[in-house]
Amino acid sequence: MEEEVRRILARSVQPHTKAPTHQNSRRAELIEAISVRPIGAFDLKAITDEIWNGRTL
Repeated sequence: MEEEVRRILARSVQPHTKAPTHQNSRRAELIEAISVRPIGAFDLKAITDEIWNGRTL
């Protein structure tokens, strides 16, 4: 598993040589179209506290 992590990290820091394709930009547009943005500010700590308090492990 350690070797796999090393390979993933090595790939992630290599410069990308491929230019963005039309397919990639279309995919990004589709993801953005289905994403949901919060209406207002939210308190992440309150949300995580609510999750932890309501869940028993």
